[in-house]
Amino acid sequence: CSHLCGRCSHLCGRCSHLCRRCSHLCRRCSPRSHLCRLCSHLCRRCSHLCRRCSHLCRRCSHLCRRCSHLCRRCSHLCRRCSHLCRRCSHLCRRCSHLCRRCSHLCRRCSHLCRRCSHLCRRCSHLCRRCSHLCRRCSHLCRQKT
Repeated sequence: CSHLCGRCSHLCGRCSHLCRRCSHLCRRCSPRSHLCRLCSHLCRRCSHLCRRCSHLCRRCSHLCRRCSHLCRRCSHLCRRCSHLCRRCSHLCRRCSHLCRRCSHLCRRCSHLCRRCSHLCRRCSHLCRRCSHLCRRCSHLCRQKT
């Protein structure tokens, strides 16, 4: 084949063979569509690349780990940016805010209510329990409608 290695830009010997110089697999003709662990340019589960940076998240296989730009085929963020909600895989409206499809905050906020999903009106942080005060601003939470 005539595909270039993503890391050293040298031709691989044949399809699914290592690059002779840097020992990294060719992007297009590598088995299982992944590069070696050192390179980490392709995901082990799929071969979808972020068009901007050409890097994939190891876990969700759709997100760029290095530049944190979303793949056009999905809307998931990588593990490194920590913008995903713990109990769902949807994006939060902003960092430290509630996810659109669930009532749990992202990891960066970590103000998750264990028994309810109520928000304090003033500080937008979850309370400990229903009708309890928010830790930060000491205001009662409101029920999510």
